[in-house]
Amino acid sequence: MFGMGIEDELEDWQKNYLSPFCLKKCAESCCNREKTRVLMDENQLREAYGMNSMEVILDTDEHVMAGTYKKGIRMYWVATYQSRKKPYCPAYNPKTKECKIENNKPEMCKSYPVHLEGKVIELSSKCHAAKTNSTAKKKLIEIIQIYSLQLHRHKTK
Repeated sequence: MFGMGIEDELEDWQKNYLSPFCLKKCAESCCNREKTRVLMDENQLREAYGMNSMEVILDTDEHVMAGTYKKGIRMYWVATYQSRKKPYCPAYNPKTKECKIENNKPEMCKSYPVHLEGKVIELSSKCHAAKTNSTAKKKLIEIIQIYSLQLHRHKTK
């Protein structure tokens, strides 16, 4: 634990504590929530839909906004709240309750529900792991104490 930096520690926490909680215990998956926007690159979009970005834009009822660039990469905002057929993340499989692109998740999915800014960790108040007395929450508090960080609960609309 002490050989890792805080970013590595949080990544390990998300993989080994948060993800198992989300997949096995969370009643309301963030991926299965209406009114969500996901920022994906071309490869993530292709993996999630099984088609290229132009096919997604032209051949589906998804609301996909192209043209946002991040680090020189073309990005696509996928607004799930515009979809009537599938009002959840396109990478979410409602039957298995798993992410179809688990090994290539968008950055916003990898970092949710925490955001590290200096010595402050913001924790989304919508995350069920944050609301309960889960092992994931206990482990996050342990990390916060070890690194002498401050915890702020970020309230989202």
